[in-house]
Amino acid sequence: MPDENGNLTPDERTTPLGLYHFAVTYEAAGKTLVGKLDRRRVTHPDSPIDHLFTHAIELFCKSFLRLRGATLDDLKHRLGHAMPKICAAFDAAGGHLDDEDREVFALLTPENVFGSRYLIVGPFKRAHTDALARTAKSLHQTVREALTGAGIRTRH
Repeated sequence: MPDENGNLTPDERTTPLGLYHFAVTYEAAGKTLVGKLDRRRVTHPDSPIDHLFTHAIELFCKSFLRLRGATLDDLKHRLGHAMPKICAAFDAAGGHLDDEDREVFALLTPENVFGSRYLIVGPFKRAHTDALARTAKSLHQTVREALTGAGIRTRH
């Protein structure tokens, strides 16, 4: 409910549809960059793309969780950016994850999530860009269907 000045609370402003469309935007940006960065001119071409797909994955899950009743406080403080917790909550709320999605989530450790944003040297195992893109696409479809099933119309 709006307050006396007509303002909504942060919880009211953070809607499942808003999170969904924000995720769609990050996914589209990742798709746009795939194959476009000149690998001869940059040293870490996959990192920004991986970051975009990883953030899209997080936002798709959080959209679904909001639809299923999670509060903004749940998303920010209970789950934060901890992808294993987000995956478990998504799964527990009835979200569809195929085997590859589960493998991707298993690789989205804090080191890997932040490794796409900040330089981390040395070997570590990470989800391949193509796998991140497929998981984002899978979650996109799952969340779109859930929103539509709840009577919420999406643009994409």
